[in-house]
Amino acid sequence: MKKAEGVSEYIIVKADNNSEWDFCEYAIIKVSRAWKERTQARLGFLEQFKNDNAFLHIAFLEQPAGFFKKSDEDDEFYTDIDEILGQYEDWAFIIIDEHELNNLAKPESKLNAHQVIISWDSTIRYKAYGKHTGEEFYTHEIDVSEIFAAINKNLQTI
Repeated sequence: MKKAEGVSEYIIVKADNNSEWDFCEYAIIKVSRAWKERTQARLGFLEQFKNDNAFLHIAFLEQPAGFFKKSDEDDEFYTDIDEILGQYEDWAFIIIDEHELNNLAKPESKLNAHQVIISWDSTIRYKAYGKHTGEEFYTHEIDVSEIFAAINKNLQTI
């Protein structure tokens, strides 16, 4: 996995969890054409709440490509998110193939109840829960307009 020079089909996003024993440093999201269309439609749905000061967010069932943790440095699929993202970056487009994606180190917990949460300010974050622990695994917030702007700037459709 490496940071893409421009737009790609995947983004990496900083993530965390509230576990005292399990680890999660990042998530990967496939930003396909279907993802883009679905996200745009959901953002459009929020227009009806733009004058409601009590509106916070809305959640949909949706799973990212996965939540992951750092593996040992000698692991073939070792990923150090700090090497991919700058100090002040929460996400970036990445180049990754399916084989590598399927072999990245995952948290120990089996995750379920995956959600995408869209907030009043058009930021999104992904969240899941440990199946038997109830612990939360979640990404940092992503400003969707930044992703759409990058896609449009590069004149690529994904």
